Amino acid sequence: MGTMTLSEFRTDLSEVGLKGRGDISNARLDRWINRAYLDVTHPSIFEHDIFKTTYDITLATDDADYTLASTTVGYTVLGIRSVRYHASTTAGPSVQGRKLDPESIQEYDDRVHSSGSPAWYVGGEGEQILVSPTPSSSENGHILRCRLWREAAILSTDSSTTVIPANWDYIVYQGSVWRAQIDLGYLDAATPLIELYQGLINQLDPKRVLDQRDTGQQTPILAPSYMEISR
Repeated sequence: MGTMTLSEFRTDLSEVGLKGRGDISNARLDRWINRAYLDVTHPSIFEHDIFKTTYDITLATDDADYTLASTTVGYTVLGIRSVRYHASTTAGPSVQGRKLDPESIQEYDDRVHSSGSPAWYVGGEGEQILVSPTPSSSENGHILRCRLWREAAILSTDSSTTVIPANWDYIVYQGSVWRAQIDLGYLDAATPLIELYQGLINQLDPKRVLDQRDTGQQTPILAPSYMEISR
């Protein structure tokens, strides 16, 4: 994990790159730092393995609409990596089932209604996931295993550190400086910073040989990342 604490990020941010301004509150500094942290931990920017997670949904008769809201799963879901139906009340490698294919909401709305074991799903409808066919009484209690991307928890206390490797500390810092310059209206200073920020991220190739990255389609749940980074 990172080694710089939130307090240390604040100190560096308040002393460098803000033209000596001393009137900025800790709350504002924290907002810039956490925006940068959430930027670089969004899966559309970099696929950090620590944010891969699994959530099991229990199917119910005649229910095709399930929630992945943070109040239900315990974290904010940023995307669906894969979904698998397990024809049992437990999920495991020996349980009969199938991987569901992702489809669009248009195909879901145009479908001929049928019931049975789910074969495909729709994500991206707010915090909902829709399945089709709709589970019947034969599938009641069976498991839908969702492999997800979760959002990072923001840094909230003075001693908080990031949960990503320490070599990202400098990138988070540069991102927070860029966020600060934009927010304060220092656009001339912000323009070269975004190029540096992008370059630092692009140097850390997420397609590592030993890391078995996802190769299938991934389905976003929430809006795309608010910062685009080109590779």
